[in-house]
Amino acid sequence: MAKTVLKKTHQEAVVKLSDAGTYAIDLAADITAAGQVLTPSGTPKANIVGFHVIASTGATIVVSRNSVKVLTLAGPIVDAAQFNDMGFTDNVENDSDIDVVITGDAQLYLVLRKVDGFSTTVEIEQFSVYDNPAVAGS
Repeated sequence: MAKTVLKKTHQEAVVKLSDAGTYAIDLAADITAAGQVLTPSGTPKANIVGFHVIASTGATIVVSRNSVKVLTLAGPIVDAAQFNDMGFTDNVENDSDIDVVITGDAQLYLVLRKVDGFSTTVEIEQFSVYDNPAVAGS
């Protein structure tokens, strides 16, 4: 039973879930990138924009948010989908954490797009016409 966050950027995250078990992807704790914080008084939101799955015969994967099923996969299956290539993303209950139940031998990669509730802590410098960016303190 393993949950691994493979990618965390300011806009996207990829989470790998493998082996039978029950998993929770916490939007606030699991996919916040380095140099990123939760927006004060905001709610983190992330859409599911794709998945990659490998599941053996008899395996099932159920993905839900706030007890609403958003994706059900049954083995045997080896497949991938990028929803935005099809003109949509799955935004059902996108302000809720993601719960995944895997029975049998399976691996699931979820691709998440952060859409709200995350802020960067990196400030981009802005110079006026009187500033000389080549000189410290000007």
